[in-house]
Amino acid sequence: MRMDSVRRPPFRDRDPKGVRAFSCRRNSSRWISLLAGLPSSSGQPASLIRDAYCVAPTSAEGESVQHHFVGDVGDFGKYGLLRALTGEWPASEPRLTLGVVWYLPSGAIGSAADGQKLSYLSQPERFESCDPKLYNALGQLLDGGVRSLGAIAASGILGDTTDFFEGEVPQDARSRRHWLQEAVQAVQGHDVVFLDPDKGLAPPSAGHSSTEHAYVHEVEAFVESGQTVAVYHHLGRTAEHPVQMREWAERLTRELRLDTEPHVLWYRRGTARAYFVIPADAHTGTIGERLEGFRRSPWFMSSPGFKVPHFTPRPPPAPGVSIDAEPQARTDEMVESRSVSGAKRRGSGGAAGLAMSGPVLPMAEVGQEDRTVVRLADFHPWIARRADPLFVDGHYQAAIVAAAQFLEAEWRSLLGVEDLSLGELARVSFDRRGPTRHEPRLRFRGYGSRDSVAWRNAHDGARQYAMGCVKRIRNLAVHHPRNSEPDSTEALEILGALSTLARWVTEAEVVRAR
Repeated sequence: MRMDSVRRPPFRDRDPKGVRAFSCRRNSSRWISLLAGLPSSSGQPASLIRDAYCVAPTSAEGESVQHHFVGDVGDFGKYGLLRALTGEWPASEPRLTLGVVWYLPSGAIGSAADGQKLSYLSQPERFESCDPKLYNALGQLLDGGVRSLGAIAASGILGDTTDFFEGEVPQDARSRRHWLQEAVQAVQGHDVVFLDPDKGLAPPSAGHSSTEHAYVHEVEAFVESGQTVAVYHHLGRTAEHPVQMREWAERLTRELRLDTEPHVLWYRRGTARAYFVIPADAHTGTIGERLEGFRRSPWFMSSPGFKVPHFTPRPPPAPGVSIDAEPQARTDEMVESRSVSGAKRRGSGGAAGLAMSGPVLPMAEVGQEDRTVVRLADFHPWIARRADPLFVDGHYQAAIVAAAQFLEAEWRSLLGVEDLSLGELARVSFDRRGPTRHEPRLRFRGYGSRDSVAWRNAHDGARQYAMGCVKRIRNLAVHHPRNSEPDSTEALEILGALSTLARWVTEAEVVRAR
C-alpha cells in the first residue's frame, strides 16, 4: 500500500512519553510533536503523516543512520516470517500481537549505497506468491522513495497493533542495561517479540559492548517475560552455515534452559541469515502449526531460476565439524555464484588447507600442486578496509562503491589537491609533462630516464588504466548502478582492478612544482 493510503497511523493517540521509544530519529522532538498533534479523526493530510513517519533518518548533526536496508530482499523474508508467526498471512486465529526491538547501532554504519538488493521487486513470478500483500506493499513503499523503519511501522504490514522499540543501542554497560529494561517494557504484553540486531547473536569475538549484536542474556530477558521470541542472526565465516546454526541452537537451549531446541529457519536470499524462534509455553502448539504451514508454503518451494527455495530447513552439519574450526571464508551463495574456469566446490576436507580469512577467489582446482587463491584481505588497504565487511555480507555493489569512494578520498589527500575530481586525478597524476603549481605528478622509479620507452609506457599505461577505472568502474557504480548485483567473482575482479590502481598510486613518488 502507498503511504498516502494509510488512514490511521499506528501511533495515533499515544502519550508522547510512550512515543519517544518509537522514534526513527535521534533528534526525536520534532517526531514527537508531529505524532502528538495528529487528531483522532482520519482527516489529517496524508503528506503530514508521510512526513511524520518517513522523514529521512538523520541526527541533529545530519548524520545518517542505518535504514538503508529497509525493503530489500532480506526484509521481505523477515517480514514474511513475522506475518506467518502472528497469523497476518495466511490469516489465522488466534492472532498473536507483535513487538519489534530494532537494535539501532549508535552512529552511522555503512553507506547510502547499501541495501541495494531490490531486484526481487521486478521478479513477481519468483517472489509474489509467498505473500502477495507484503510483496506489493514493499514495492509501493519503495516506489514512493521512502526507506525508513518509520515507514515500515506506518505501513501496517506487520499489523496495526505492533509496537516498535527503536532506541539506539548504547556502548557502555550501564546504559545498555537501562536500554534493555526500556526495550522489555516497550514490548511488554505482546505475544511475540522479534529481536533484530544488525549482525545477529554475539559471538565471543564481539566482546561485551557490541552495538551490532544481541547477547544471550538479552534474549533471556524476553523469554523470561513469557513471550515467544524470534531472533535474527547473521551467518558469518566462522564455519559452514549448518554448523553455525546447529551450535547456536544448542547454545540457546543450554543457556536459556529450554526444554526443546528453538526452531531454526535458514533464509537463502541476499545476506546469509538464520532465524531462531523460541515459542512461549502458551504458544507452543500455535507456533508449531504456523511454522509447519510456513514450511508448506511457497517460501519453502522451488522458484524459477533458483537452486534452492527462499527458506530451507536447517540441514544437519557434517560430523565432527565445529564453529571453532578454521574459518572457511565463504558462504553458500558465494560458492554457488563463482564461475571461474576450472574452479570446483570444495568439500570440508579439500578446503582445510586453504582456510583463511576474507573472501577468496579460487584460481586452481583442488588436487593441483598450485593452490593459489586471491584473498580480498590481501588487496591494497584502501580497498580491503572498506570493501571486506560489505563483501562478506553479500553486498557486492556496495563494496565496489565504498572502495572506489575511499580510493578517491585517499588519492586526493596524498596529492593535497582537494579540488580535483577523481577523473581529473586520473588524468593529471601520471601525465608525462612536468608538474604545475596546481597539478602534482606521480612518478614511478626504476624505469630508466624520461626518454626511455619503458618510462613512457609505465606512465602512459598507468594514466590510461586510471582513467578506465574511473569511467568504467567508479562512475558507472556510483552514478549509474545496475539493477542486479554483480556476483562474487565479478565483484572480486573489479575490486582487484581498483586495488591495482591504489597500489600504483601509493608506490609512485609525488613530484611537485618547485
